[in-house]
Amino acid sequence: MESPTWQAILKENFHYDHFANSAWLSPILAEENEEATKVFKHILAASQIWVTRLDGVSLSKMPDVAVSLESLDSLRDRWLAAANRIDYLTPIDYRNTMGQPYTRTFGDIARHAMNHGTYHRGQIRQIFGSQGLEFPETDYISFAFKRDEA
Repeated sequence: MESPTWQAILKENFHYDHFANSAWLSPILAEENEEATKVFKHILAASQIWVTRLDGVSLSKMPDVAVSLESLDSLRDRWLAAANRIDYLTPIDYRNTMGQPYTRTFGDIARHAMNHGTYHRGQIRQIFGSQGLEFPETDYISFAFKRDEA
């Protein structure tokens, strides 16, 4: 078996991120939990900020991203398109929301965005669990089992 390329690994991780966010979409919408919704919106807004930076645009404030399947699909598609056009080691110049300039590689940015989502979904799981609410299983291994069933 041949080892996957960096591009294939990143793309699979973008699909995982979409899987995990999609699994949380219904519980977030159904429970109307203000704290959890705020964290989920932060995940989406941060992902949008990072993928927008790849297009050479640095936003000065967090965008208001709709909590919807369309938003999740759009983010996934933008990340996949970026992986098709930008090399892993390509430096990306951007400014943070306070206007400070930085440069990181596409690979660093992509991996950060995915890990950021995982971190905050863990917070949402804690919020739901502490309130006795049902929550989805979104560990990567769950995605891998589902992927391999297809």
